[in-house]
Amino acid sequence: MIEELVDIVNEENEFIRIDTKKRAHKEGLYHRVAHAWVYNTKGEVLLQLRASTKDLFPSKWDVSVGGHIGAGEEPINSIMRELEEEIGLKTNELEFYTIAKHNATYKDIIHNQFCYTYFVKYNGPISDLKIQKEELDDIKFFSIDEIIQKMNKNPDEFVLPGQYWHDVLGEIQKRVLILI
Repeated sequence: MIEELVDIVNEENEFIRIDTKKRAHKEGLYHRVAHAWVYNTKGEVLLQLRASTKDLFPSKWDVSVGGHIGAGEEPINSIMRELEEEIGLKTNELEFYTIAKHNATYKDIIHNQFCYTYFVKYNGPISDLKIQKEELDDIKFFSIDEIIQKMNKNPDEFVLPGQYWHDVLGEIQKRVLILI
């Protein structure tokens, strides 16, 4: 099996070198990931339930789609690929939101990353989406209020609930209000 290569960056997100994702996680080296938060005009956000077989945060609710940005890859191309692979959504209508610095440890995985965050508006039926079984166990639309209530009541059901989630959900809520 070929090891996945990622760009290793410093704490200011400046490129240092290319290395394996495995080494980045083992040594806590900063690298880049991309997230897409899929929402609809009803104010619902699509979350994925990570597969129970995943090394990192198995069986936890997570952002709509996410993945590591490959070495030399542009973030927008990475997340467009991940959208198609993970949920079968082919689109180039993404809105860039922010780059967020995240630090997390899960078991022996040190996940220091810069997350390129995008929004995707999707008003189609969830039945049109096809999940990648190796990555996800389920996907579901939740209202923003429902997500916040669930995160406050049972934070262990989510991947790193915190300020990032609240910021993103607040921004989605603003975008939905503008659409109404």
